This record gives sequence, structure tokens and C-alpha cells, in this order.
Amino acid sequence: MKLLASMLVLSAIVAVAQDRSADPGGWTKAKWGMLGPQIKEVFPEAKDIPVAGYSHPLLGLQHYQIGPIKYRITFDFDKKAGGLIGVSLMAEEAADTTLGVYASAAKDALLGALRDKYGEPTSTQDTPDSLGVTHDWKWLLPQTALDLTYVEARERKYRFTILQYSKREKSDQL
Repeated sequence: MKLLASMLVLSAIVAVAQDRSADPGGWTKAKWGMLGPQIKEVFPEAKDIPVAGYSHPLLGLQHYQIGPIKYRITFDFDKKAGGLIGVSLMAEEAADTTLGVYASAAKDALLGALRDKYGEPTSTQDTPDSLGVTHDWKWLLPQTALDLTYVEARERKYRFTILQYSKREKSDQL
């Protein structure tokens, strides 16, 4: 009986470990290498959206809700081959919240969910500068690198949470 109980516990531990190491190979239904039309097939609501810092709109999703928080999702494509190489999620400020609170809540929610799904980050880093602190958590999976960044400026109104999924490069170290 003890042997059977031990085997069940061991199989449960292995199942959890396998789930945590599961590589998404992209972000939800968007997989590495997909082209723009394929992304639009799996996300019919995807459209070109203007993004600050870019001279042209990016294919993405606005007001994409994960739990109680809305995000702007943008898809990044390889300039030569055209296939999907990255997905960015940026928490959108809600009109009825105090500035910065939404970004902090998004950071907490995403960090908890990523730890639950993939375990502890491969690396963490806090970088202080004259404006505040940038917190960075990274997970390296076989095909995918995840990078959660939370910028915490001294002034509460300047806080940002960005989660980036990217196709893992050969130079990325486990």
C-alpha cells in the first residue's frame, strides 16, 4: 500500500513538473512562424493598431482581457521570412483607476500566473536609475523566452507592465 501511495505521489510530482516545463511555442493560438493572415484566422479581431515609437501600425489586439485586466497585444514578425517571432502584452490603464495602480495589478497577476505555469524565473533583475526601478523576470523554455518587465518610476503615474513572448534564439542560455 505504501509503495502504491509513493508511486501516486511521484507521478503527481512528475505531472506538475511536465506541466511547468510545457513550452507554448508562441502565445495562446499564435505560434512561431505564423504569418499575418494566419494570425488573423486564429484572432479574427486582430487589426492594425498605431503604436507609439513605430512609423507604421502593428498587427494586434486592443482591450484583450485576461482576468480583470485589459492588455494591448502586438505581434512581431521576422522582417525577412515574415513569420511570427514575438508577442507583446502591455497593460492598458483603465479610465477609472489611479494612475500606475493598473500596471502594478497587471504585474502581480502575470507574475503569479507565470510562476504557477512555468515555475520560478530563470533569472531576475532589479535595475535602479535616477527615474525609478525596472524589475525584470525571465523564463527560458526550449522554444520560447518570456520576459516580464515592470517599470516603477518614482512618480506613481509612470508605471508600466509589459510581457514579451519571443521565439528563443540559439544564443539564449538556459
